[in-house]
Amino acid sequence: MPVLKNQEGFAQILMLLILVAGLGAGLFLVTHPTIFKPKASGGTISYIPETSFHLSEDSNAVHPLGQEFTVTLEVRSDTDAANLFTAKMQFPPQYISVSRIETENSFVKNWVENHYDNSKGSISLIGGVPTPGFGTKIGEPPAVMARITFMANHPTSTLAGNHIVFTPDSAIYRNTDNVNILSTSKDFLFGIVALTPSPSISNVCQYACVRGTTCIDGQCVPLPSPLAEEGGNCGVNGNPPQCQGGLICRVEIAPCTSAEGPYCDRAYPAFGRCIKPSPQPSPSPVQCGACYPTANGCQNQTCGTGVNGEVPGCTQTCPHATPPPSPSPVPSATPQCKVDSDCANYPQPAVCSKQGLCLHSEPPPPVCASWQTQCPGTEICHNNWEFWNPCPQLPSPRPSPVLSIKGDGNHDGVVNLVDLSVLLSNFGKTIDFPKEIDLKVDGQINGFDYSEMINLLKSLGIVAL
Repeated sequence: MPVLKNQEGFAQILMLLILVAGLGAGLFLVTHPTIFKPKASGGTISYIPETSFHLSEDSNAVHPLGQEFTVTLEVRSDTDAANLFTAKMQFPPQYISVSRIETENSFVKNWVENHYDNSKGSISLIGGVPTPGFGTKIGEPPAVMARITFMANHPTSTLAGNHIVFTPDSAIYRNTDNVNILSTSKDFLFGIVALTPSPSISNVCQYACVRGTTCIDGQCVPLPSPLAEEGGNCGVNGNPPQCQGGLICRVEIAPCTSAEGPYCDRAYPAFGRCIKPSPQPSPSPVQCGACYPTANGCQNQTCGTGVNGEVPGCTQTCPHATPPPSPSPVPSATPQCKVDSDCANYPQPAVCSKQGLCLHSEPPPPVCASWQTQCPGTEICHNNWEFWNPCPQLPSPRPSPVLSIKGDGNHDGVVNLVDLSVLLSNFGKTIDFPKEIDLKVDGQINGFDYSEMINLLKSLGIVAL
C-alpha cells in the first residue's frame, strides 16, 4: 500500500508545521502582551492611581523652525474628585511663543483664568468644577484640560534645558476638604531645528557672482585672502575688513564689467581698498576764563569761569596754586534724627523729638523707694521684705475677636485660590456653609458668589485681569 504510506508521511509533516506555527504565535503573544488590551482614545493609560498634570504630544519632540506644534494638557485625579485645577507653566520665550489655547473639548466649563504672556514665558490655566467635582478612573485615558499651540521661533542648540515646566504653585484641590492633592507634574521636553535645504549643484551663478567671489555648488562664496597691504582689496562681498594693522578699508561700489555678464548685481559694495586713515585736525583752542584749582590739583584740568574752572573743549592748563582751605563743618546744636538711637552721639540722655531734633532728656523720677519694687503694669510699690504680700495679679487680657474677612472661606486670614475651592465645595448650599463665601449675602452659594469671588481674586492680583 504505497499510497497510504505517502499519505501518512504527508500528515506527519503537516502536523509538524502546525506545531511550529503554534509555538511561533505563542512566543509573539508573550512578547506583545498588550495586543489584546483596549487602545486609549487619547493620552497614556495608567494602571497606578495618581493625581497629576501632564503635557503630551502626538508628534516628535523636535520641530522645524517657523512651524507650529501643539501639546495637550492632561489631568489625572484617580484617588479623589477635585473641584479646582490650577496649571501654572513656564517656557523659554527665546525659543517659542504661544499662538493660541483651545479649551473646546475640556472637562472644565467654568474658567477662572486663561492667560499667557509671551514676553515672560508664562501660562496660567485655572478651571473650576462645582461639587461633587471631577475625577478620572484607573485604566482609562486622562482628561483633557486644554490644548496649547506654540510657534517655533528660534533654533535650540541642544535638547538639554529646553522644557515647558509646571511651577510649584500648580495645584489640584480636593472637593471634600480643599487640600492640594497634586502629586506629579510631568514637564515637556522639546527641540527646534532650522531645516537646511540640500544644495543644488548647477552653474547658474558662474556669471552672476560679484568680484572677489566664486561659484561653488551653485552658490556665490567669497574667496579667501590674507591680510591686504595698502592699496589691496578688502571687505570682499561685504565681509569685515581684512587690512593689515594701521590700515582701514574704504568700501566702494565698482561698476559692472562686460565679463561679468547681464546678471552683475551692484546693489551692495563688492570690495574695498586698504588705505591709511586721514589724520584728524586738531581742535581749535578755546578761550578760557580764570582758572581755579580743584581738590585733585590743577594740572591738565579744564579751565573756565566756573567754580572749578569747567568749560567743555578748553585745553588750557591751570596754573599751580594752593587750593583755599575748606571751611570746617559746624556741628549742629540740634542734629536731625528719626529715632532715639540716632542721638547716640548727643549728650545723654537724649531723645528724638517729633520735630526730628535730638533733645536732652532727664530720666523720670523713680515711682518707688530704693527698698521697694514697682509691681508690673501698675504704680503700686511693694516692700521687698513682705514676701507674704506679693503684687496683685492682673486680670488676663481678653482674646481679640477674630475678624471676619470677606471671601476667607477656610478662616486662615488670607483670601486665595483655596477659598475658591471652598466655595465650589459648598456650591448650591443654603445652610451649613462659611458665611465669608456668601459674597452676595443672600443665604445661598450660587453663581453670583462665584462671580464675586473671581472679581475679588482679580482685585487682589491672584488672578489676571
